[in-house]
Amino acid sequence: MGRFAIWVWRALPVLLAAAAPAAETTVETIDGRTFVGRLTAISAVGVTMVLKREPVVLAAADVGEIRFAVDLADPLAKRGQAVIRTRRGGLLGVDDVAVDGGRLTGRSDLLGAIAVDVGRISAIVLPNRRTTPAAVEKIAATLVAAADGDRLVVRAAPQEYVPVAGVLKSIAADKITFVYADEDRTIDTAKVVAVKLASVAGDRPQPRGVLLAADGTRLPFDAAELTAGAVGLRGTPVGDVSIPIDRIAAIRYHSGRVTYLSDLTPSAIEQTGAFGPVFTYRNDRSAANIPLQLDGRTYARGVGLHSRCTLTYNLAGARYQTFVALVGIDDTARPRGDAVLTLSADGKPLAGPITLTGSGPAGTKLTHPIRLDVRGVKLLTIAVDFGADLDVGDHVNLADAKLIGK
Repeated sequence: MGRFAIWVWRALPVLLAAAAPAAETTVETIDGRTFVGRLTAISAVGVTMVLKREPVVLAAADVGEIRFAVDLADPLAKRGQAVIRTRRGGLLGVDDVAVDGGRLTGRSDLLGAIAVDVGRISAIVLPNRRTTPAAVEKIAATLVAAADGDRLVVRAAPQEYVPVAGVLKSIAADKITFVYADEDRTIDTAKVVAVKLASVAGDRPQPRGVLLAADGTRLPFDAAELTAGAVGLRGTPVGDVSIPIDRIAAIRYHSGRVTYLSDLTPSAIEQTGAFGPVFTYRNDRSAANIPLQLDGRTYARGVGLHSRCTLTYNLAGARYQTFVALVGIDDTARPRGDAVLTLSADGKPLAGPITLTGSGPAGTKLTHPIRLDVRGVKLLTIAVDFGADLDVGDHVNLADAKLIGK
């Protein structure tokens, strides 16, 4: 075998890898359009993709989300995992948590050693090996949700927790030090399950977006750029970092043009159960009070309704142009569910009736994208009515429901 042939043989795996097409990436715009192709650039200008060998540039102001072919884990479900929540929406699973001199240090599977200014942290969750962070947060929420200043949530007995006031000073492996009545006090670290930190005046403005890593880490950022198989982020709680593409589940962008329906309060609400009990509508949750799910995908934003329910929103004075959503029966209710959805503007039909069902013969459409012109609309009314099975399983989701302005 000649020297050139030997080189080609040895280099073949590398050449094949370089020639292999990159995994397809999905980009959704803020107005609900979807593009699937090969991602080639992310910058302050926009996102560039190759679709059927043709480059397409999406303006940064139009990009809502970039989704990669990576599943998203939930760090709040990992028993014994310490979690920190940062202001502006950050979430990190951290080992070896310590606080000293106004800095939190620890180790992240994704980022390695980290250091975060305590002023950028809103909460620290410290579950034991038998408890999940989600369970701890649920306990803490009932004790310190409305509290001012720092609060420690302390385990006083196996099933008893109490809030303790004081300014956090330090966290070590064996003890936590906090200031109470101008004196340093200490408590065993093992007894503290959560620390809620006081809000800080002059918080930084809303981030440009948030990166969701495969391990569930959420990093708010001010700028993102695609470079050599990784996404570089500036302005995160842990400083400037670079995350490999194969460890990213999604990048979500914030837009001043978008108002999520779940951020608005209806001006009128009518709810009636077919047999008496009423499933109240919920923001960013399904009618069953669980995450919104359609066709195997979980949505962070949206509205969950149950028949019969009518919500009216007063849009007068707002300069909205478009309303978009994906509607259907929540995955957890299927194959049950049979409801009718209608939307109206100022008392006039806008869309529907749309029959929503949780099952059907092959080819039955279970989800329906909605894209409506709402320019000049003062009252937007969304109604879910009973179907043939009355209200059995009628958990209707308006996933990613949002109003888009200029």
